[in-house]
Amino acid sequence: MAVEVTAGLTLEQENQLVELLGKIKQPWSRQFYNAIAPHVALTAIETVFLRAGPSGGLKSEVLLHKRPETDIPEWRGRSASPGSMLRATDHSYEDAVRRVKRELGGARLRYRAEPVASIFNMTERGPENGIVLACELVDEPPPSFWWHSVYTLPYDLLRHHYGFLEAILVWYNLEFNDRNLNESL
Repeated sequence: MAVEVTAGLTLEQENQLVELLGKIKQPWSRQFYNAIAPHVALTAIETVFLRAGPSGGLKSEVLLHKRPETDIPEWRGRSASPGSMLRATDHSYEDAVRRVKRELGGARLRYRAEPVASIFNMTERGPENGIVLACELVDEPPPSFWWHSVYTLPYDLLRHHYGFLEAILVWYNLEFNDRNLNESL
């Protein structure tokens, strides 16, 4: 009976990799994450923040920021909504939302604990399942974040973030009321 070996590896290399993977703890470095991501489907917690535009009324502005220069080359410096990858050490979505809150300088926020959507994407980094959460900021975001009209999105918005924003806008237009955003951090 032939021994099954992962494509591209010798049996010895596969055994070494399996042994090393058994030693991995969280959190992962960005370099390690970006090396693993194309080979497995990971889960992203996509926190989409909306607010009313200058004239009030419907939610018409989305919170964006630029991806860090340490990200994969295709995403460096591009516009995106905030979010965090779900980690093996997380006990709930709230753990990922707390990481986003830290990224937002500790700004208070409200979010809907039940996801608005789950969207699978084949991204430049690899396969990802985006769990989309509707969020609102109570405080102002730090200067590295800005509000942008949902009607004129920036040309460099990450391709897969359009689907997250669309899901949130449909949800807000069909179901929104203040009781839906019931979790606070």
